[in-house]
Amino acid sequence: MTRWLKFEAGRFYFVLSVIVVGGILGAGSGLMAVKMVSDTESVRNGPWQTSADYGNPDANPWMLSAVALSGLMTTRQDEAVHLTAFRDSAGERLKANCVYYLSGPVPDADWWTVTLYGNDHFPIPNAASIWSASAGDVTQDGQGNIRIQLGGDDPGSAWIPSGAGDAGRSVTLRLYRPAEGVAADLATVALPHIDRGACR
Repeated sequence: MTRWLKFEAGRFYFVLSVIVVGGILGAGSGLMAVKMVSDTESVRNGPWQTSADYGNPDANPWMLSAVALSGLMTTRQDEAVHLTAFRDSAGERLKANCVYYLSGPVPDADWWTVTLYGNDHFPIPNAASIWSASAGDVTQDGQGNIRIQLGGDDPGSAWIPSGAGDAGRSVTLRLYRPAEGVAADLATVALPHIDRGACR
């Protein structure tokens, strides 16, 4: 009887371990597939990336899963275009302990915002309670260019704090009601550069 119980217990734990390992491998391969499809179908322009399928309810399930996992609230491209950068214009990963200058033209749109995010895809807590910059508080020059400082100390002008440490960061540029043709030309339309300054 004791031998039989030991055998049954061993078989139970073996089956349980197979189920757990199978679940982990299945979830991992699913997430990898979502990332691969998302990367493959991304439109890239300098450090910025987006997808023509953002906001499309008929997009393939992999893309819909990628949007859900990122927490990105998207709408149809004629209503808003979302462009995200995880690296600067030199290809280096954005980090909290470095200063960056987002400068250059913003495509024609009724309104635009720039928001800095942490690794958790949430705005970064900071004492200044500043999480984004927008068309309402950043002055464009005569050529339509902007300049926003990401991280570092308050320069007294357009600035978004990046928090402490050297964790990764991402920045999202949102164009609300973009001009006709912007959404169809995301790979070549002129966008701001992200240039790294000093690092702590």
